[in-house]
Amino acid sequence: MKKIVSKSSINLGDIATQIIDRRGITPKKLGGEFSTKGHPVITADNIKNGGLIRSHKIRYISNEMYQKWMKFPIKEDDILLTSEGSNWGETYLVTKEFAQQNYAAGQRIFCISINKSIIDPTFVYLYLSSKLGQFNLKSRETGSTAKGIRKNELLKVEIPNPQLIDIKILKEINNIEKLTHLNKLKIDKILNFLKSNFHIKVGKYNNIYETSKLPINWRKSTLEAEQVVFQSGMSYTSENLKGQKYFMINSGNFALNDQFKFDNLKTLSETKIENKYFVTKNDLVINGTDGQPRQFIGKPLLIPNLSKKSIISNDLYKVISKKLSNNFLYLYFLSEEFREPIRWKSNGTRAVHIFPEDLNKSSIVVPDDNYIQDFERSISPYFELITLYLEQIRVFNENRSTLIDHFFNNI
Repeated sequence: MKKIVSKSSINLGDIATQIIDRRGITPKKLGGEFSTKGHPVITADNIKNGGLIRSHKIRYISNEMYQKWMKFPIKEDDILLTSEGSNWGETYLVTKEFAQQNYAAGQRIFCISINKSIIDPTFVYLYLSSKLGQFNLKSRETGSTAKGIRKNELLKVEIPNPQLIDIKILKEINNIEKLTHLNKLKIDKILNFLKSNFHIKVGKYNNIYETSKLPINWRKSTLEAEQVVFQSGMSYTSENLKGQKYFMINSGNFALNDQFKFDNLKTLSETKIENKYFVTKNDLVINGTDGQPRQFIGKPLLIPNLSKKSIISNDLYKVISKKLSNNFLYLYFLSEEFREPIRWKSNGTRAVHIFPEDLNKSSIVVPDDNYIQDFERSISPYFELITLYLEQIRVFNENRSTLIDHFFNNI
C-alpha cells in the first residue's frame, strides 16, 4: 500500500478512483420503464444505519436498461452514500453478496470506489459513518428544501490519515468484526443442522397427503386449526423515527441467512404504544411484506435479547400459539414445505404481501405429544447456543459503535 503524503488528512477526491452520481436518473429519462424483475435498483430509501432496509420497495430494471444506466458496476468494498433528502449521509459498505446481485445505483445515491493502494475502504467507511465524519459531511450541506451534498463538495471532504493515528483502536474494531463474523458462522452451522433435522424428523411428512400414511397419532392440520394467531405490528410515521426510546423491528432486520440483523434496528420516540405491539426475547415474528423476488416473504425471526424495549412494525406479524412452541413453529416456517406455497400466495407487483387468512390456511403435520416433547428436548440446547451467540453479537455491535466514535473523535 502506498503511503499518504505526510499530512493529517487527505481529500476524498484524492483517494477515490471514481464516484458514480445518478442524481435525477430514471428509466423514463433513458427511454424505458421499471420492470418487475431483472437488476435491482438501490436508492437512498434502502440505506439506514449501515444496513439495507425496505427490501419490499426495491424496484427493478431490465438488463438492457442496466447497460445504459450503469457504465461501471457496483463492486465489493465500494461505499454507498445517500446524497439528498431527510436521510442524506447514510452509508453502506458493499459486501461480496451485494455486489454479486448486480445492483444499479438509483436516485440520491453516490457510489464511491476507493483506491485500495492508498487507503483501506473500510477505514473510509468507518470514518464517514462516525459522528465526526457525519459532522464533516453535514458541514458541506447545500440546499434549502431538498438538503444534501453535491459531488464537487463531496470530493473536498477530508479523510484522516490513518498512518498518523493510534492504530490500536482500529485493530480492536477489526477484531470485533472478526468475532462477529465467527459467531454468525457458528449460528449458520447450527441453523443448517436444525433445518435438516426438522425436515428428516417432521417436515418431510408435510408432503404426504394421505392421512393413513402418517405415523400413528400424527395429524394433518392447518395453522388455524392449531390456534396459531398472526397479530399485525404497529404503523408509524417518519416523525416517530426521530426518537431513541424504543427499538422497532422491521423487515430490514431479516438476513438472507435467516439470522437477525442488529445493524438495521430503527428507533422510535416516546409515544403511547399498545402492549400488543411489544415483543421480548424468544418471541416469534414472521415477515408479511417483501419486494421481488420474494426472498423474505414468510420468513421467521426469533427475537434476541435487546437493550431497549422493542416493538414490531406493520410489515411483520407476531406469532401467538398456545399449543405449539415457538422453536417448533420457527423451524416449520423456515421449511420449504411452508415457504414455497407462501411465496405463491403472496400478491402485489412492487411490494408483495401475505395476509393472516392466507397464513392460517397453511397445512402443517403435527406429531403426537410425546414425539413433540422428545423433539423439543433434543433441539432446545441448540437454540440456547444461538441465543448466546446472538447476545455476543449484540454486545460486539454496541462496543464497535462506541469504539468507532471514540477512535475518530480523538483524531
